[in-house]
Amino acid sequence: VSNAGGGTVRVIDGRSNTVVATITGGAHSYSIAIEEKAGRVYVTHTFSNQISVIDAHAKEVTKRETGSADLVVVNSDTNRVYLMGYEGGDIAELDGATGRVLHISAGKHAWGMAINPLDGMLYVGRIGNAQVAAVKMETGKVTFLTAGDLPCAIVFDEKMKRTFVANYRSNNLSVIDVAKGLTLATIPVGKRPEALAIDAENQRVYVANTQNG
Repeated sequence: VSNAGGGTVRVIDGRSNTVVATITGGAHSYSIAIEEKAGRVYVTHTFSNQISVIDAHAKEVTKRETGSADLVVVNSDTNRVYLMGYEGGDIAELDGATGRVLHISAGKHAWGMAINPLDGMLYVGRIGNAQVAAVKMETGKVTFLTAGDLPCAIVFDEKMKRTFVANYRSNNLSVIDVAKGLTLATIPVGKRPEALAIDAENQRVYVANTQNG
């Protein structure tokens, strides 16, 4: 768990629900993602050009210069880390093995990000255009999919090959068939949805709303 105020990351034992370690990573820690195969934890820091890379076993922290980043997602199959700053449009691709950083543009006003590990496609919400940018990271090619008003959070379902997009202003969830590039359904989910999580095994998508109703 990333703790912005304290600049720490807490490790929780999921079996006992107790904190087993507290790791100091730097001020304003924000988003967090895990690369399971290499045993690394990546943490972004608001107002910083660096991210923290934590060795999950040794609990040791190193810093990487990547440019300003808020969101982070990891593709464990390729050992690539993707970073993005809110409102910007540049995506930084970090090679977890070599530390090399490449930049690709997905268009301005980017929020929300999810990776399809099956083909390496990255999906990025564009809040100013009611779109999701589908970025082929190998080539830098970008195509645009239609979403709702202010798409701010995205998850990808590997089994169904669907992208789910929370649309903050239109109070609904877009279900997109990424192979066909078509919106299959638009589902009302309550006021101001802002975060998503997916349980692919049980075919459930969980939506956090910032307002009641």
